[in-house]
Amino acid sequence: MAEKSASKATRLQQMLMLLLEYPEGLSRAEVARRLGVHRSTVGRYVEDLSQLGIPIWEDERRIGILRDRYQVRISVNMHEALALHLATRLLTTRTDKHYPHAASALRKLGEALKHLAPLISEHMMRSAAVLEGPHRRHDSAFLEVLEALTRAWSRGEKVKVTHEMEDGQTFAYKFAPYFIEPYAVGRTMHVIGFREPPGAIRTFKIERIRTVRPLGEKYTIPPDFDPTEYLKDAWGIWVSEKAPTEIVLRFSPRVAKRVGETLWHHTQVLEPQPDGALVWRAWVADWREMLPWIRGWGADVEALAPEALRKRLQQEVGKLANLYGILIERTLPQFIAHTRNEQGQYHDLVKHLLNVAKLASAFAANLQAADVAYYLGLWHDLGKFHPDFQRYLWDADAGIKRKGPDHKAAGARVAVKHLGDFLGMLIQGHHGGLQSPSDFRSWYERNKGAAEQSLTVARTVLDFEPTSPISFPQHVLRNHRNGEKNRRSGEFFARMLFSSLVDADFLDTEAHFKPAKARQRGNWADISDLWERFQKDQQRLVKKANQALKINRIRSEIYEEAKKAAEYPPGLFRLTVPTGGGKTRSAMGFALRHAVKHGQNRIIVVVPYITITQQTANTYREIFEVAGEDGIVVLEHHSNIFRNGTIPETWRLASENWDAPIIVTTTVQFFESLFANSTSQTRKLHRIANSVVILDEAQSLPPHLLEPMLDAIQELCTHYHTTVVLSTATQPAFEVFAPFRSLVQELNAREIVPNSERYFHELKRVEFEWHLKRPLSWEQVADIMRMERHSLAICNTKDDALALLDALDDPNALHLSTRLCGKHRDAVINEILNRLREGQPCRVVATQVVESGVDIDFPLVLRALGPLDGIIQAAGRANREGKRHRGRVVVFEPEQGHLPRGVYRQAVEITRMLLKELPDIYSPEAIHAYFSSLYKLAQQDHNALGKTIQQYRENWDFPEVARRFRLIPDDTVNVVITSYGSEKEQAEVRSILSALYAGAPLTRERMRALQPYLVTLPRYRAATCLHAGLLMPQTSEGFGGQMWEWKGNYDERRGIVLSDCEPGEGKAVIFS
Repeated sequence: MAEKSASKATRLQQMLMLLLEYPEGLSRAEVARRLGVHRSTVGRYVEDLSQLGIPIWEDERRIGILRDRYQVRISVNMHEALALHLATRLLTTRTDKHYPHAASALRKLGEALKHLAPLISEHMMRSAAVLEGPHRRHDSAFLEVLEALTRAWSRGEKVKVTHEMEDGQTFAYKFAPYFIEPYAVGRTMHVIGFREPPGAIRTFKIERIRTVRPLGEKYTIPPDFDPTEYLKDAWGIWVSEKAPTEIVLRFSPRVAKRVGETLWHHTQVLEPQPDGALVWRAWVADWREMLPWIRGWGADVEALAPEALRKRLQQEVGKLANLYGILIERTLPQFIAHTRNEQGQYHDLVKHLLNVAKLASAFAANLQAADVAYYLGLWHDLGKFHPDFQRYLWDADAGIKRKGPDHKAAGARVAVKHLGDFLGMLIQGHHGGLQSPSDFRSWYERNKGAAEQSLTVARTVLDFEPTSPISFPQHVLRNHRNGEKNRRSGEFFARMLFSSLVDADFLDTEAHFKPAKARQRGNWADISDLWERFQKDQQRLVKKANQALKINRIRSEIYEEAKKAAEYPPGLFRLTVPTGGGKTRSAMGFALRHAVKHGQNRIIVVVPYITITQQTANTYREIFEVAGEDGIVVLEHHSNIFRNGTIPETWRLASENWDAPIIVTTTVQFFESLFANSTSQTRKLHRIANSVVILDEAQSLPPHLLEPMLDAIQELCTHYHTTVVLSTATQPAFEVFAPFRSLVQELNAREIVPNSERYFHELKRVEFEWHLKRPLSWEQVADIMRMERHSLAICNTKDDALALLDALDDPNALHLSTRLCGKHRDAVINEILNRLREGQPCRVVATQVVESGVDIDFPLVLRALGPLDGIIQAAGRANREGKRHRGRVVVFEPEQGHLPRGVYRQAVEITRMLLKELPDIYSPEAIHAYFSSLYKLAQQDHNALGKTIQQYRENWDFPEVARRFRLIPDDTVNVVITSYGSEKEQAEVRSILSALYAGAPLTRERMRALQPYLVTLPRYRAATCLHAGLLMPQTSEGFGGQMWEWKGNYDERRGIVLSDCEPGEGKAVIFS
């Protein structure tokens, strides 16, 4: 009988252990099978366990343990009981909340120890009373969250948590709890676990979790997760993905023994000093978590490292001195413009104003505005003389962070007094950007009253009032009194003058805070020296080339014509050269010779595509740059240039304000800067004055924005001693626009190469085949491509290109379009060049992205009927080097083809009509007729964006002009590709996206790093992708707009795959 009872007891214990192992419960049949008993026996065992006080739950399918009510029994000896007592004392003294579960646990422990250790038992009972006492902070929400997290942790179930940040923002995450950790410093509790997003281990302060919702989704804590290992570098709870920081503290002899008696961190190293002091070292994840402990030692501890910790404590000492009215003696300027730099020096306000005035005046000399720029610089920070602003700066220096008072209204008031709102607007915007006149006036009325006290103080140390009338450029004075066009002229002058002020202010502030960086600026070769280098390289090229070849003879003739034309005065020039005629070198030869002749400062080469900037800049570097030379010669400035971390700091600095002799940039960068209102974009504008600007592929300027763009060209040529060269094989008929027509007449615009049409006939390297009457299927086009080992087909849309790629059915064929991210396109272009160079099979299907700036040479080029200039550009990819008698260009009407909407479609229809009347597409008559028709259509549209922008310019509404002037339409969405590139590159992209998703701002640096991996999608197409679950938002609006992560397929040939996005879905989705 005794054996039977023992057997039953064993079975009951086995059943209890089994149910504890499966929190979700087990069926009666499964329990019976595992225990080797009948199902009816299991029912009796359930009753027996319930009678023993085991909380059982049961439903129709399963039975299990109510884990919230199940009580664990343990046995301890007296010494173990003491350990429990010490733990309960820590719990009691290091928490501040009403905690009934802890109180209940302590009572049970106290009751169990009553006979073994009555004194310990008594103190445990007292601790329980403290935890439930009236002085504890009652926080029912915290208790509910803690209970929910405990249940989730014990059951291994994921939860949805909402977490509130310090600034009040709340975010929702999927979360798997791994560990719950108390934190003595803040008397708080933290939960460590796996958070989605970003798909990594993170820590939450439980007091900041607002809700916890079970998801019913199981998880398993990784076997390699060890909370002790995870927190080993932390001082308490703060961890970091970076390597631990070495902390070095020096404790005075008075406290050295006390410090040495405790192991404060497992990495600590103690170094006793001869004077009795103690140097204490440790390697900690985040020194900021140590601050309360360090402060607790008061003046008995000195922070030696890291420098950031030492500086933080210095600031706190200053703050304390200020708080308690203790005067710290300093050798200080009477008034400061900025807080201390790394050398501990303050920026003297009077010196800052005088320096900015001198710099701005020098920059504006090319604007004929040195006088007015001087006073702008002198006035811009007069508001900093106000006692409140000086107090704000001293507080900031002491580490007291708060928003400073306005400092711009004082200078604006003086500017308005002498020159009206016009100059006041420039001072108002020197930090935040140019505003509209109405915004300026309302701001000015709100702030002008406080300005007088600043001016009263300033007058005691600075003579800032002009003693004679401030001189202005004559054209601005004339235009200020006249009509609409002249209002735009004044608006343009305001932009250029604003640039002079902003750059001067930036540079002098940089010289204070970062003197080493400031010394790296401005060290570049003289234009005359570059002209000599260019001539030597040209002589080398001529000697090397076979002058018997017609192509080399023609290139030499064109270059000589360019040198002759450089003698003419600055103004507007046209360089019309057929593809292959050496346009790039001839344009630079003209520009350098012209700049030397007329004292111009720099050459700015503006090209339509990033691929062209890279190619053009590399060509110029080979000519001009000398190994070991300091400074910048050729500055390449576009969004992709900063993706490589090895870019020299001098490049980064020069790109901020175009302080270089040769600049290669994009059409987007150049013109959007001209019509921007932000300080960072406008800062470079004054450098355009007194320069030579080469607009390469001028025909690519968008018709809908031509009015403001041509207006800007006219201003530069007429009033800023700037020469503009329109360089292209297909000169656009800009004369259709009245302002440009008058500019051509007024400046006597010159052709650099007279009678250039003769070279088009001499350099004719291709024969055209026209398949327009009977459209070709994609299969027929593919058949033509297969006739040649090397062939290129250019389609009008990305979908057409992919359709042709499918019809070609060649696994080795290459695809080039904007369905590929920028880095992928670069790789494809390099592969094309390698195959052509090595004679390997190379068949390429592309869109118009290949028509400009990609220096490739095919014997056969096929072009879907498109705009006339596109057909000519496509022909420039055939027999480019003249190695064959004739290249073959097939222009075809695609049977299943599509056309982009808007101007592109209009251009195709104009081309279709012209081909019937003027079959020689290279003739000046055909090109002129084409552009005239296209631009007339643009002019007829009274709602055209260019006209609207001109109206806003007349009203000096700078923010609205900046918002509307976009060469790249903002009806697209930026999509980040995370599956292209090396594993390291992919990891870097994902790391940036994780940071963005966690709330980090989309800064200029992050945007630059993501740029090579972006694909732009039309908003309507992005909406369908979002509906299909292929897009995931990563940021709200930031620098460069919103970012979306691509979750769909990215093919190694086709790029982003949109076949899963069905048209018509997701139309209700709004991308703002």
